Amino acid sequence: MEATLTYSLAGDDKDDFSISSTGVITFNRPPDAENPDDNDSNNIYTITVVVSDGSLTIEKNITIAVTGTDDTPPRFTNSNHNNVISKTTTEAIKLITVDPA
Repeated sequence: MEATLTYSLAGDDKDDFSISSTGVITFNRPPDAENPDDNDSNNIYTITVVVSDGSLTIEKNITIAVTGTDDTPPRFTNSNHNNVISKTTTEAIKLITVDPA
């Protein structure tokens, strides 16, 4: 008979996460890199996953780093674009990004 595993969380940032009965870890609230919500406000969450079969227990420390993304909306300098696509091509359009900085 296979033992049932139980999962729990410990550590400084455990209240920011939930763990399912199958061991899937999720944020309780979506993380925001610009407004850190972890214990020491550095966007590095530290938790410990605790797994037990009723007889033995094992712990694993996990570090989750939340990084920002560039959420600046794209700028198009030309509002009129025409594309001719051959019926034998698999590539419809290729967008090229340019950093104006």
